[in-house]
Amino acid sequence: MPSKKVKKFASEPAGNKHVSEIGGIGEKFGKQLEEEDYEYAKDLLIEFMRLGETEHRFKRFLGKLLPRANTKHIQDCYESVAGWCDNYPKEKYLLLYPKHESEE
Repeated sequence: MPSKKVKKFASEPAGNKHVSEIGGIGEKFGKQLEEEDYEYAKDLLIEFMRLGETEHRFKRFLGKLLPRANTKHIQDCYESVAGWCDNYPKEKYLLLYPKHESEE
């Protein structure tokens, strides 16, 4: 059963949320992800989409970035980003293909 943090993240727009707001990612792992240029939740969401939204590939990627994360941390993070992508298909597209300033 998903945690409250997983459910909350998956049910709200990502906006400029810090990566630590994703389920399974607390302050410590959030700082580690920042050091790898994943400061915002949208950065990790984009990586999830680039990996084809595949559970195995994303978990393996996250495990390499966060070697001290346990299986629960990684599962919660996966459920958060997968749930968000299911709930926000239009926003998902806009994260991958943002408008260029000249188009606005």
